[in-house]
Amino acid sequence: MVMPFIRDLELRKIHLGTLQPFIDERKKQGVKSATVNRSLSVVRSVLRRAASVWRDDNSHPWLLSVPEIPKQDWGDQRSAYPISRAQEVLLMRYLSDELQQLAIWLLNTGLRSQELLNLRWSWRRYVQELDVYVFDIPGKYTKNKQDRVLVLNSLLQTQLETLARGDSDLVFPGKDGKKRDRILTTCWKTARSKAADELETLNGRQADWGFRNLRVHDLRHTFATRLRRSGVSNEVRKDLLAHANSDITTHYSAGELKELLEAVERLVESDNHAPKAPDYQAKVLQFPYIGNDGVGRIKAK
Repeated sequence: MVMPFIRDLELRKIHLGTLQPFIDERKKQGVKSATVNRSLSVVRSVLRRAASVWRDDNSHPWLLSVPEIPKQDWGDQRSAYPISRAQEVLLMRYLSDELQQLAIWLLNTGLRSQELLNLRWSWRRYVQELDVYVFDIPGKYTKNKQDRVLVLNSLLQTQLETLARGDSDLVFPGKDGKKRDRILTTCWKTARSKAADELETLNGRQADWGFRNLRVHDLRHTFATRLRRSGVSNEVRKDLLAHANSDITTHYSAGELKELLEAVERLVESDNHAPKAPDYQAKVLQFPYIGNDGVGRIKAK
């Protein structure tokens, strides 16, 4: 989208001033600042390479310096929307069997959608001391480019045993055996709309906008929120979410893995046990609680 504005400009003439018409036009079109920032990040990457990697015939860099191109913040970032157990039941009711399974894994692992869709059998590792399987995810497939270990609670350990392993190395391949493009499909959008409609019928009032427009990434927020409410410490939550500022590693001891496993197991136990006292000193600002529809437990039809 940015190329029509850059056209044949010389690299040394590309800077915030020459990019401003692109930024203004995209804002006028109603595009989110995050989308504009993704385009600007590509421009920054090219300029950095021109200053550090690429050389002319005299071995001089194409650029002597890289101009500052700040990120845009228009205050339009969407708030997180963790869903309640009742909303989860309604959503699952209308999702296809395949999307139900993907949603269950997202709710119980906190993975980003692309991390889940890239999950491979060859990354699976058996931990004999704990009699469980974990997945060692290479940094190439994570957002922060750091290796991470994925632990599974008893619900997912059971599901893992029932998953059919075909010719593809992908745990959740598409119909052709290749990687799926996305989870946010027409089926997902239809399901969230029908779930919101039923919630309105049950409550007699309008469903929250966040639920009617539920994003796949909101399941990651739900995972984080449920861990916090179950009393899981901030440090453990960071490890499970693989935040860039946590001590991410795939070389956990059996004792450390056990601590992570006990944390995600609380998500399975939460239906039968009262929530444990949360660690109020550990605030997860990345996942603010957004009030959602307070309906009672709904039994699936």
